[in-house]
Amino acid sequence: MKFLLLAASLLLTASPALVHNKPRDFGFPELHKIQRITLSRSYSCPVPTEPQQGYANQMLFLSSYSRQRNSPELLFFAACSGPEYFTSATSGDQLDVLYDFGAVRLDGLIASDVFGLSHTTSAKAGFRQDVKVQSGHTYAVLINKGDIRGFFFFQVVNYVPNQKLDLEYVVMDYSIYHVEQIAPGFDWDKKSYY
Repeated sequence: MKFLLLAASLLLTASPALVHNKPRDFGFPELHKIQRITLSRSYSCPVPTEPQQGYANQMLFLSSYSRQRNSPELLFFAACSGPEYFTSATSGDQLDVLYDFGAVRLDGLIASDVFGLSHTTSAKAGFRQDVKVQSGHTYAVLINKGDIRGFFFFQVVNYVPNQKLDLEYVVMDYSIYHVEQIAPGFDWDKKSYY
């Protein structure tokens, strides 16, 4: 009987979403629909006549969940007057990578193209931690964060160096996971052994 009372009290103090069977709203992106966004220059290179925006206009968040966690799926970054690039892994435990397809149409891509286009023989082929911004280029991003997996494509459609760029992007897969357990001992610098 005590167990039933304890279980009932725990249920009553549980989150409202559980009590009312309301699913949590993660703000998932719509798949296969091409979207558009404008990203601006680095917060570390302010223009005296413009208000400071922080990171706000440099990042693409694909879900309200990633926005709440401040874990963007894409970051447009540049040192002041330096090379501008994209990155997706914005913290140490993320394994997000990007691939530059070159000048290919965004609306012609299918999900399996994330592994490479069969008609592309680029010497630059391969996934990277960050890639250079190039006007007209299309990129793939594999999302591999602690609790988010997926991938999307994006294309730079308008680029004004050291100021802003316009992107079109399409999300092909997006999932949020609850991690039960992680193998201990991860270290970026630790070598394998026998």
